[in-house]
Order: sequence, then structure tokens, then C-alpha cells
Amino acid sequence: MGRLVPIAELAVRTGTCESTWRKKIARREIPVVRIGRSVRIAEEVVQEIILRGVPSAEAAVKACVRG
Repeated sequence: MGRLVPIAELAVRTGTCESTWRKKIARREIPVVRIGRSVRIAEEVVQEIILRGVPSAEAAVKACVRG
């Protein structure tokens, strides 16, 4: 396993809200590494997400706007 990416960085790199990724993590849609209370995503998983494209990005943006 390489570098571990925080949720905030994943949100910036994909152009979606942190809350979108937190929901996906809660639904166990993406694998994570937990270090105490911190949650990180393996760089390999982030690259795969970026290559596949961010699913339902339009809905995610609407959710960010609503808060």
C-alpha cells in the first residue's frame, strides 16, 4: 500500500464535496484505511476513482450546494 489520501484531498482532486465521499464510505462503497478516528483512502483507490470518473457528480454538486 502506498500513500494514504485524506477525504479532503480526495474531494479536491475529484471536484466533489467531502460529504459525498463520507456517505460513500459509510455505505462501504469504497475501501478505506482507518487510523484511530482518521479515515484515509489508498492512493491506488483514488487513482481508480479518477480513471473511472466520479459517479453521479452532478447529484454530488447539488448536494454540496444544499449543504
